[in-house]
Amino acid sequence: MVILRVSESTLDDVFLRLQSHEGYFDGFEIEVETLKHPEREDWESISRRTQGFRILSLPRALMSEAEPVIDFYRTLLKRRLFDMVRIPYEEYKPRGVHETLEKVAHSYDVGVIRSISIRNFSAYPFPFAQDFVKERDVLHLTLNPSGWKELGPIVERVILDRTVETWGMRRSFAVEGPYGYPFQVLSSHLGSYFTFTSPQSKGPLVDPITLKTVYRYTSLTPHTALFGIIGNPVLHSRSPHLHNRGYDALGIDAVYVPFPVDDLEPFFSIAPKLPLRGLSVTIPHKESVLKYCDWCEDSVLAVGACNTLVFSEKSIKGYNTDVEGFLVPLNRVFPRVTGKKALVIGAGGAARSIVYGLAREGARVLILNRTVAKAESLAAEMGKTLSLSTGTITTGPLDREGASRVEQFQPDLVVQTTSCGMHPYEEEDPFPDLFFKGQEVVYDLVYAPRETRFLKRAKAAGCTVIYGDAMLIHQAFRQFLLFTGKEYPRQLIDGI
Repeated sequence: MVILRVSESTLDDVFLRLQSHEGYFDGFEIEVETLKHPEREDWESISRRTQGFRILSLPRALMSEAEPVIDFYRTLLKRRLFDMVRIPYEEYKPRGVHETLEKVAHSYDVGVIRSISIRNFSAYPFPFAQDFVKERDVLHLTLNPSGWKELGPIVERVILDRTVETWGMRRSFAVEGPYGYPFQVLSSHLGSYFTFTSPQSKGPLVDPITLKTVYRYTSLTPHTALFGIIGNPVLHSRSPHLHNRGYDALGIDAVYVPFPVDDLEPFFSIAPKLPLRGLSVTIPHKESVLKYCDWCEDSVLAVGACNTLVFSEKSIKGYNTDVEGFLVPLNRVFPRVTGKKALVIGAGGAARSIVYGLAREGARVLILNRTVAKAESLAAEMGKTLSLSTGTITTGPLDREGASRVEQFQPDLVVQTTSCGMHPYEEEDPFPDLFFKGQEVVYDLVYAPRETRFLKRAKAAGCTVIYGDAMLIHQAFRQFLLFTGKEYPRQLIDGI
């Protein structure tokens, strides 16, 4: 059940917010503490003007409320304007005011949500949970992990744990913050009774419109195949839009979600238990994931970077679809890159695939990177892998000296492979000292935003540009095939 959590200053504003999201939620929750004057509001209007499941959320500082305020809450419950009341617990054991309000709610056939913010995971499941095994009550857990070192135990001990269900309890959870995003999308899939959401551009939770249109929430079941993308940052990724549209068009019971991952070890200890079937891999993990692969295709071994993982019961297989994804759009401008001179900015995981693809196809390559040693190491590896002649790949620093080398090199192609300019750092330029002559083809792998500051500069100088989403789309076609065994329905994408 999708519940829209509404935090407004008046009930009139609540109604406006609900109207703006009409058709995208099953019920709503009104947070009393955000209302300026709750005692002056026309609460009967809730019944007259709204439809769907109704939840009243009491303030977090419930214990400090004066008796007249508590009496006001009792009156609201007695009027039976809500299906459930959310009562916050700061501690694991019930206190007097909580018990009183629960008793009033039950007396008037209002269900109770015992809401707990978990800080001590080792204390879960809580012994007192067995005290309120009632068909209409729900245990709700709110979690806000700062990274995967915290999130790993949350998933292991709380989300995947089924002890509470064995007691006959209904349970829901909300994992707030960026690291919790995939578990907000998957809450129902993972057994949560409610899926709490926030209005668009407001609040700590995914909005219900995105939940329905991008992730096809209403079609998810416990048997839905799970795919995703890992990176940091990754919530800007367009990959969920692309893959989920394909699943929908072909009638595949699957969903693809973004997983912000700052630490691979706790993530990979949990991934098989979700269970994940396949992953796209982006910055900064394309090299680090190799140690988790049981088998890799030749291009992964040659490049030293992996952007696609396919899970089975016994193994994780690694693939690299970046080389193909990069070359297909480029070949529309340069049918042959043999003999072309290419400047590559950056020497990270993405650059490895680009340098490999360009050198393999016969281009001369100049790699510029802030850490020159890393560029030199990449050049040496690719030279050895492809048995290249001396001078096919050269290197330099990403500064004014590097700009002078570019002047001498006179590239036909410039490829920007770093994350510089990616949301939320749109104003950054990876190489402000670079001067465009206007004859170059400029290819930026960043796709969010589509037109980076770097590409804007190139276009202003008269250069032909290739957007990063072109590579994203073409590398995703092969990922989709690896994940599902089916070709992506390309009619869904305009201009490919």
